[in-house]
Amino acid sequence: MTFYLQPGAPDAYALNDLICSAFEPKGAAAKPIERCAEPALKLCGKGICVRTLLALAVLSISSIALAAPITFNLRDTTTIEPIDDVNSFSLTQDSLTATLSAEPATFNEPPLRNLVLNVTTSSFGVNVDGTTCAPAAENSAQIDGGCIPESIDIFFDHGVFLNSLRVSSFGSTDEALVTIGATTIDILSTGAHLLGDTFLAKGDPWSIAFVAGNGFSFDNFTVTVPEPGTLALLCAALAAGGLLRGKRTQRLPLH
Repeated sequence: MTFYLQPGAPDAYALNDLICSAFEPKGAAAKPIERCAEPALKLCGKGICVRTLLALAVLSISSIALAAPITFNLRDTTTIEPIDDVNSFSLTQDSLTATLSAEPATFNEPPLRNLVLNVTTSSFGVNVDGTTCAPAAENSAQIDGGCIPESIDIFFDHGVFLNSLRVSSFGSTDEALVTIGATTIDILSTGAHLLGDTFLAKGDPWSIAFVAGNGFSFDNFTVTVPEPGTLALLCAALAAGGLLRGKRTQRLPLH
């Protein structure tokens, strides 16, 4: 299960997901809840109550430290041209890796055509490789619907807060849709668009898709990575979330 959190608006049941995905060392396997929360669980055994742990949980979420924003520039031809014209590639910026994939992966014209990510000096988007159904549109390096409605999926190697994205080349009839879990955001104009600082766990995808019009350029997106904070508070928060998660069907006594 994926949980999407706004900073300062904690959900006790989401704490395990937040901490074990966002605060673990990059590349480390997720820890079992007992290991993440061992110090706080020992305190619970000595009489520290669930209510106290929940209070610490609220405090820990509201005091999360964030690194400086990281922007992935998709119009950087020097970086992207050597690796584009493929269905999927990865970009690393400030030790954070984002993996982008063109969707769908193929289009049956026939014959079967591949959808590939592509950058030009004026845009970044998706091309249908070698197509004849709409060759001008499908060589434009835009997210469009020339042959088939296109989209780009993105995931990260670490938990992040999604801050914003920038698109361009929007006409009066163009429309795009951003999907982050159960959350959708309509994009109707050129420029920067806020993504609500929505938390996205390591490996969970979000996407931007063509809906209507002539197509658009996906120029960049910006995220922030949570930094390890006060470990005692985070472990206490995790313990609270774990205790509640394990007893959802039971009424917890609050001492």
